[in-house]
Amino acid sequence: MIQVRGSDSIPAPRTNVVLHRIGRDVQGPIDSTITDSRGAFGFRFKADTSVIFLLSARFAGIEYFSPPVHTDPALPDTAMVLVVSDTSSSVPVATGSRHVVVSRPSQSGGRAVLEIVVLENRTDRTRVAGDSLASSWSAPTPKGAVGFQPGNGDFSPEAMRFAHDSVALDAPIAPGEKRVIFSYLLPTGENRVSFPISDSIEVLNLLVEESTADMHGVLTPADTERIEGRVFRRWTGAVVPGSKVELVFASNKAQWLLPVLVGFVGTAFLVGFLILRQRGAPTPARVSLTDPLVDSLARLDARYAGRENDVPAEEWATYVAERARLKRELEAHLAGGGGST
Repeated sequence: MIQVRGSDSIPAPRTNVVLHRIGRDVQGPIDSTITDSRGAFGFRFKADTSVIFLLSARFAGIEYFSPPVHTDPALPDTAMVLVVSDTSSSVPVATGSRHVVVSRPSQSGGRAVLEIVVLENRTDRTRVAGDSLASSWSAPTPKGAVGFQPGNGDFSPEAMRFAHDSVALDAPIAPGEKRVIFSYLLPTGENRVSFPISDSIEVLNLLVEESTADMHGVLTPADTERIEGRVFRRWTGAVVPGSKVELVFASNKAQWLLPVLVGFVGTAFLVGFLILRQRGAPTPARVSLTDPLVDSLARLDARYAGRENDVPAEEWATYVAERARLKRELEAHLAGGGGST
């Protein structure tokens, strides 16, 4: 275990580390240990490909979690590192990118909006709220928006709240990049909708499915994309507080026949796919917008695909089983059936 200190890191000695077992029916801690003077620790447990094992450590009042632990006995996860940091209520959190996806209106006239925000804590401390009434991050949303729903990002849905035309995050923001995902409905009958800008954003992408819509403001037109039969007009650019970003919709008294996209998780996957396809687009390469399940599949395939003859048979079987499980969960997500993150 290491603690971030400036641009470097130091060992985190004498810190309690907990091993968690997360299964379909039962989940919870199964063992714990204390790091030594070098921040090192270790666990012995029986591998089970039907469950996920995670590590956690509490440091300076904040709980930190690891990625899933590899469970192949022939290839122990000796490189697993837990990263912790001190806390501060004043360190800045930048908005590296914000992606706003506006679906065409439903039969009732309402337009669904998905937002994916990539936060960047470029300091060596975890950002926390100053008091119980404050938030660690917040941003305004269009006036009159309703039906807010938290998405499948890097924070628990319970850590997000929506009130007074804004979204707020109550969870600590550790150093590095974190995603905030949420959705809402634009007010019905409004032909002009403004997206308030309260902080500087390095890249703002506005994707609109409605072909007759237009953007008034600082963003510039980008390539139109056709993905899975859906066409998105796109505007992009950097913005600063007070920048004008306004969508103007053409009046149409006829009812729309195409339904609104069901499930913002499926839309999040679509947006990730769109941005990954746009080679040379202004979105920074460091931003990852794919669903966590897609990311897990990609990591597995990068490590094992095409190496069946190079790894032990048991390890290959574990890879095949884990890939099949992730694929089933991804299919359930895209079908609106949920699944583990």
